Amino acid sequence: MTKKQQFRIAAILGCLTAIGPLSIDMYLASFPAIADEFGVSEGMVQLTLSSYFVGLAMGQMVVGPLSDRFGRRLPITIGMTVYALASLVAVLAPSVGVLIAVRFFQALAGCAGMVIARAIVRDLFNPRDSVRVLSYLMLVMGAAPILAPMLGGIFLEYGSWREIFVFLAAVGAVALAIYRRHLPESLPVEARQRMGWREALSTYLMLLRDRRYIGPTLASALSSGAMFAYITASPTVFISLYGVSESVFGMLLGLNACGLVGLSFANQWLVVRFDIRTMLQASLWGSVAASAVLLVIGLTGAGGLPAIGAALFAIVALRGLINPNATAIAMANHGHVAGSASALMGTLMFGLGAIAGTLVGLFEDGTAAPMVTVIFVCSILALLLNIWGLAGQARVAAE
Repeated sequence: MTKKQQFRIAAILGCLTAIGPLSIDMYLASFPAIADEFGVSEGMVQLTLSSYFVGLAMGQMVVGPLSDRFGRRLPITIGMTVYALASLVAVLAPSVGVLIAVRFFQALAGCAGMVIARAIVRDLFNPRDSVRVLSYLMLVMGAAPILAPMLGGIFLEYGSWREIFVFLAAVGAVALAIYRRHLPESLPVEARQRMGWREALSTYLMLLRDRRYIGPTLASALSSGAMFAYITASPTVFISLYGVSESVFGMLLGLNACGLVGLSFANQWLVVRFDIRTMLQASLWGSVAASAVLLVIGLTGAGGLPAIGAALFAIVALRGLINPNATAIAMANHGHVAGSASALMGTLMFGLGAIAGTLVGLFEDGTAAPMVTVIFVCSILALLLNIWGLAGQARVAAE
């Protein structure tokens, strides 16, 4: 398959996976406005993001096995349809409690496109090519965090946060239409797993026991947890603490996404020259170093907005190397249950993201301390768990 064909597939799958960052990033700048409208704290509004992460985590545990049993197209079609409907319900939310609940169901359905996209890559490509396609996918996804805060700022300038959810409903419908028109079923009938819930549970337990899978998976998930802590706290840190405007806030988030896109693009060149395990380990060390600097800046206030922005830029950008390489390593030995393996990876990613975001919200004190502390802990744990996973790979190779 040519690089042009690979990019075409990645672009189609990117339309589905972009739903995630769009649903997260577009309404971040509206947190203060939502808090004012409903008469609640910004910490309470942050729970609308945490509930979204919980929905993503739980939904993928169901969608993954279903896609291994019934193919990829049916779960995506049902999931994205329900996502669009839930987005419209969010437009009418009368209270923050209702919005928290609707965001959960929005994510529960919308996760179908995200989890199955990774499984489709595993269906169609070998491990090395899958790294390249996943990097293309990160490029496409990277455009969403660049555009989403800016689009959200425009909606807030000329309307309200409710119009953002109308837009998300339309995006979900269009993404589904593009997928169904241009990408056929990637899992043949003969390759589908006729598993019930007991077999699905057994598959998940097998994956959890495999250090070659769970090590890089948890490393990627904790790296994502660090980013979700940043996303959750960013309105408080940038708008409330440092006093930037909503439009500047959108530009800051977009700038960080540019770093992620840049390293995702560079990863395509790097994977043909370096071992992907070495690259993953080096990227995790870089993330630990950047998060240590961020911790000092956040706790002392040294350097102000430029310093904390630079450290966050490095942490977010490194996900362009960490995520695709960790995913390719984890999925390499589990092609026969790619949907379940992808689902568990996504569940751990957004489950840890929900925990990280909730911790930031619970300890929100008007400073950057909760955010930088959670980011530092996530980065350290990601590095240690990947080292543990590498030891498991070495043991299997020796045997």
